[in-house]
Amino acid sequence: MSESVSVQSLSVAYGSTIALTDVSASFVPGTVTALVGHNGSGKSTLLQALAGIVRPTSGTVNLGRRCVSYVPQRSDVNDRMPVSVREVIEMGTWPRRGILGRAGSDDRKSVDAAIARLQLTELHSRRLSTLSGGQRQRALLAQALVERGDLVLLDEPTTGLDAEAREIIDSVIDDEAARGAIVVMATHDADDARRAHARIALGRGEILNS
Repeated sequence: MSESVSVQSLSVAYGSTIALTDVSASFVPGTVTALVGHNGSGKSTLLQALAGIVRPTSGTVNLGRRCVSYVPQRSDVNDRMPVSVREVIEMGTWPRRGILGRAGSDDRKSVDAAIARLQLTELHSRRLSTLSGGQRQRALLAQALVERGDLVLLDEPTTGLDAEAREIIDSVIDDEAARGAIVVMATHDADDARRAHARIALGRGEILNS
């Protein structure tokens, strides 16, 4: 798709707490946009509004007919889920086949390719909860690769990771944009922000600049 994704006059509130106020922005295919700002600035809420996880109080989210891949922060994943790394990555095929549908050969090849791309081959049978932070983030990003999203949303994808894990994830993010996906990531990392094609600074739920 060549059309941009946009939000227009978007506001989100959680009860009496205002998370976003009158935010308007566009996101272009083939680019990476970094959302920057302090904790509580609205970065994650904007990602979740784009993902359809939270409903706007007012304003609109214009996605078109896009497949959305959302990768949460590591802390958002339930450690009590008794699932292996491969099973987590296979969840990326659910939008195409349904939860109870049988995985076809193309799905299995896609999962195998994502495991190899994120260097998870030796970890694929391990339980997700036993992985380090960097390993877990690679597994979640592998799931997003399998989903083949047109809009890829990443919440703090490299924060707190070692240099090797950062390099792997940065390379995958670049590849996703190169194939034409829209990549939007919330980040505190100055290097991630500099590498992005565009930056949107948020403060107290409002755009400071773009």
